Amino acid sequence: MEFQQGDGYVALGSSYGAGPGLGDRVAGSPRAAGRSTHNYAHLLAERLGLNLTDATFSGATVAQILGRDASAKRAPQLDSVTAETRLVTLTGGGNDVGYVGYVTMASLPPLLRSITGTNRRLATSRDPRELQRKGAALADDLLALFAAIRERAPKATIAVTDYLALLPADSSTSAPPLSRDDAEQGRQYWSYVNATIRQAAARAKVVFADVASISAPHHAWSTDPWLERFVLLGGKAAPYHPLRSGMVAVADALEAALRAV
Repeated sequence: MEFQQGDGYVALGSSYGAGPGLGDRVAGSPRAAGRSTHNYAHLLAERLGLNLTDATFSGATVAQILGRDASAKRAPQLDSVTAETRLVTLTGGGNDVGYVGYVTMASLPPLLRSITGTNRRLATSRDPRELQRKGAALADDLLALFAAIRERAPKATIAVTDYLALLPADSSTSAPPLSRDDAEQGRQYWSYVNATIRQAAARAKVVFADVASISAPHHAWSTDPWLERFVLLGGKAAPYHPLRSGMVAVADALEAALRAV
């Protein structure tokens, strides 16, 4: 896939696209968005010579990106896509099923979980029926988003990524402060959301960059991590989010996937 210098590029997604905690906030962007000039969209735009509109927003769901969530207090990210757009990337879906929220809540000190009611929320999140319900809604929203992008920007290439591997592949490597059971639950969330994204991408015939596989040796507890651990102060990224090295890896994977088209 070849692009012309200055072609329009719109980056959609949540925090794994925005890059909270990486520093160098995008000028003029809301602080809550967590957009960093070190996120993969900025890296990719520079490499390909594209004119980037970074619409990513930390905490966003695909339903909010699409405009299906009436509770959102900001315009849908989809509004940034126009007929002149030639590339749209997406990293999102984890918030729709509660993936990062689960591992973050499970990492809080036991006393804090107890007095804040977090333990009750964690118990609800462990219900497989709840995950399946949310996953089905996510699949529908992804397909609707891809269709809406194509309607707005018929000449655009759509590229989607799954999620970098946060946790060790199995319980043989501990992941403190997560318990063994919570780490396993986190892996199930990660696998489920990635499978949902991969299947939706295949159905919609959009470009798919598999970052889950390449990042397995670089989980947050590895010797060469691409994601930050649960560090409340002094971390190089937001807790359980991509480091700059992780963003470079995602940009590499997307560039390779686009050039292979």
